[in-house]
Amino acid sequence: MVLGATVWLILTATPAGDVFPNVLGGFITAGFGMVVGSLLPTRGNREYLAWWAEKNRDNVINEPLLPRALSVPMSTPAC
Repeated sequence: MVLGATVWLILTATPAGDVFPNVLGGFITAGFGMVVGSLLPTRGNREYLAWWAEKNRDNVINEPLLPRALSVPMSTPAC
């Protein structure tokens, strides 16, 4: 939001605001800043991912998705 306010002030105070609407420029950059900021890793995210990995280390979810092939004895006739 700070980025959007900064761009809005720059576009308002300079002739660039005549070329590009200042409110739209501020809105777009504020939205971009919020999306990028939400995707950045935080200390809480890293702590949660480490906790989750430790908790689920021996979980069934880490097993292969496909079941193991059953061995068929050689003496069984093919149908």
